Amino acid sequence: MFLQNTRDRTFVLLGDVFQKDPDIYASVYAQYPDRIAKIFIRKYDNDVVGQERLETVFKDIPRHKWATFEKGSDLSRNVF
Repeated sequence: MFLQNTRDRTFVLLGDVFQKDPDIYASVYAQYPDRIAKIFIRKYDNDVVGQERLETVFKDIPRHKWATFEKGSDLSRNVF
């Protein structure tokens, strides 16, 4: 796995709520919590179902370690 071969680096994970990204990222975070700086997940505005899914999938990830966004331009306001 890529993370095993880059032990001296941290990562920002970027995905969307519509695919399996949240599940994959939760698994990666569980294995490498100190290596993941932040997880960003794209979702629709007022997406209650998507937000509930994230709250469930990311229940073991500290809230400050993940955030949602709607458009790529939102990321510049939310990065760290």
